[in-house]
Amino acid sequence: MTLAVEGISYAAVYREESYQRNVARVKELTAKVRKEKEAIVSIDKRKTHEKKLARLEEDLKVANAAVSGAKFRINIMVSLSYMVAYYYLNNFLYRGVIGRVPFVPMGPVRGFVGRGLKTDDARAVGFAFIYALSSMALKVNVQKALGFAPPRSGFSAWEESKKRSEQYAEKFA
Repeated sequence: MTLAVEGISYAAVYREESYQRNVARVKELTAKVRKEKEAIVSIDKRKTHEKKLARLEEDLKVANAAVSGAKFRINIMVSLSYMVAYYYLNNFLYRGVIGRVPFVPMGPVRGFVGRGLKTDDARAVGFAFIYALSSMALKVNVQKALGFAPPRSGFSAWEESKKRSEQYAEKFA
């Protein structure tokens, strides 16, 4: 299932020239931002450097949004295909014990591990748990193996939030 979905994603998104151009732009901007952050600047050129860095970070945000936007439609189709697969497999495997874990799961996880099972055995594993684990593990690894993993960005939401809060504090201080 995961290979089929990634094949469809490749045909619809990853091989498109615009997507590849946007990914290259994200990689280029990430390298530039990293280089600018590591640069040591004199005090008299600090303002210019900060403006240049802010402009590069804004360009990086825009490029990341373009990459995410290109994958939006296909992500909806992928989600729907996973839901359909879950529905049919769940109807086929819902009541049976699929496996057993060698330990008793913690309280909040116990309900999910044995979801839908009519047994008092806390170590019994149901279909939903196996499906969720395999989906999460396979999708990421298949994307990495096929080279479809999204580019790692230098943009950090935490740093952006910290910077904005400092600007806000300066405004009212």
